[in-house]
Amino acid sequence: MIKINFIPEASMPQPSPKPAGSTSGVFQSTLNQAIQNQTTSDDGGCIIPSLGEISSPAYLNEPVFGSETALLSKTDNLLELLDQYSAKINDPHQTLKDIEPLLNAIRNQSDELVKESDSGLNDDSRLREIVRRCALTATIECYKFNRGDYI
Repeated sequence: MIKINFIPEASMPQPSPKPAGSTSGVFQSTLNQAIQNQTTSDDGGCIIPSLGEISSPAYLNEPVFGSETALLSKTDNLLELLDQYSAKINDPHQTLKDIEPLLNAIRNQSDELVKESDSGLNDDSRLREIVRRCALTATIECYKFNRGDYI
């Protein structure tokens, strides 16, 4: 049989012996120069220069209060409150006194949205139109509840 793993020694490269004192080379000279130029601290450690303070981008410094994402989140919250209101108003076991705190939360959220959309968005913004329509729907529901439409 033939030995598959057999590799003749003649085909393997032999490392050439190096003289003991020959450490001259580009790497060695660069390493020696770096070691000599290194500054040390009092305790013997290396001093590494600091990078300084990294400033944040300008868009991170904008207030979140008037941002579009905050308005979207608050509009979504108002729609969730209106869904809860719709479910409670259709539940025959819920009294109007039970529903009133939810209606007050809807009114407060609606007023907040209108103020923020007036101060934070352009007049021609499509988001502003959506926010105002949601707030208008909430206001109409508050008027219907206070007028007694659901008695």
